[in-house]
Amino acid sequence: MVFWIQAATFALFGVSYRIYVLTASALNGIGVILAYTLTRQLIPERRWLALVAGFLTGTWLCAPMGTPHPEQTGFIAVLASFTAVMAGVKSSSDQRRWIWMTVAGASLGAAFLCKTNAGIFAVLAVLIVVAAIFRERLSSGWVIGWPSE
Repeated sequence: MVFWIQAATFALFGVSYRIYVLTASALNGIGVILAYTLTRQLIPERRWLALVAGFLTGTWLCAPMGTPHPEQTGFIAVLASFTAVMAGVKSSSDQRRWIWMTVAGASLGAAFLCKTNAGIFAVLAVLIVVAAIFRERLSSGWVIGWPSE
């Protein structure tokens, strides 16, 4: 999938090393924003932790020689799926919840297309997170977002 992204940017902006590096930088920036957003969703009272998570993600996703790699794009898709799942879990309406879960599924598919091992990790991790959330809701009397009567 990283090659499709690269082909699209080359088609839009022309073929050059500058565009190649710009694509990797844009993907890195998306990863930083997703890490910050996910950390804020999980621990909203600790903004400094979200900033540190964004900084560390930006450092970790910095590709060698500034070129995009399948691993970088795959783990950005993993972050996108986790962020979408958490937004879906916190949604108040069913329609928004389904939209967020559809985005999470598309992100899982993108992670799998980018790098197979990242996709397998993401699918398993998201399933575990969703199962843990629903287990907690079922044990507290909530079923898929609504209180049981």
